[in-house]
Amino acid sequence: MEFLRLLVECDRVDYIRVDSNGSTVDRLAGELWSPKIHLMCTFHPSQVTLDKFLERVDVTQQAGMLDMVNFVAVPRGYNKSEIDRLVRAFAERGIFMNVAYDFFQPGEYRLADMRHLLSLRTRRDAEFTLKCETLGEVCAAGVSYVEIELDGSVRRCRQTRTLGNLFEHVDLLGQAEPCTFPTCNCIERYTQLLSWRGAGDRHLTQYVSRNREHRRGLPETDWTAELGDGSIQQIVKPPLSVRAQALELKVPLSKLRRRAVRKAAKVARGVAGRGGKTTR
Repeated sequence: MEFLRLLVECDRVDYIRVDSNGSTVDRLAGELWSPKIHLMCTFHPSQVTLDKFLERVDVTQQAGMLDMVNFVAVPRGYNKSEIDRLVRAFAERGIFMNVAYDFFQPGEYRLADMRHLLSLRTRRDAEFTLKCETLGEVCAAGVSYVEIELDGSVRRCRQTRTLGNLFEHVDLLGQAEPCTFPTCNCIERYTQLLSWRGAGDRHLTQYVSRNREHRRGLPETDWTAELGDGSIQQIVKPPLSVRAQALELKVPLSKLRRRAVRKAAKVARGVAGRGGKTTR
């Protein structure tokens, strides 16, 4: 709470996203209300009843601090009717409930269940979230986004070197740089890619806005209806890691990594030639 208070009082900070299981958000809304704070509360039905969870998030909704509720629909026991009921229950309170896939096992869903899950968000959001192939993509991580570890170490993202320590000194990047990895496993995923409109700029608020509009148009806006099963499977198929690609292509791992670095450097030269500096 004290760390959040410091952020709220900092003039250089104008948007703070807080992800929570909702257990103390009613207290947060009462003790530290601020228009800077934007909450995403995840509903865990195995840990709390729907009524109790609604009681907590209603307080934050009325305070104008809640952006959305998140619900992870696991492959085993996926229940379309129950998910639709939950979506309606929150919508009746003016709350957007995001239905997330289990990113530890995206390939375990039945096709009909994955088709339903995908239909609840825009096509671009669905494809970026699941595929997220980032090799050579210019990314603002390290400029407008960092990962902070428990010991205070600050990284551009969880796959890269440290930029310093929060309790000592941190050297942020001067501009966005290309990703040298075939896929992103950061929690924020595609939000920092410059190819994505609004990258790094109030992503959660924008995500809710466009997907709320998308759902209002269902079933007419259901883009999955035009796709065959093979196309759905391609969206769900997780991208290969560098090591897995090396094994599949029978190419030495070091050689494949050098290819990735060369491709990223080529993209970087193109961005620099266009004057693509992105400091914020």
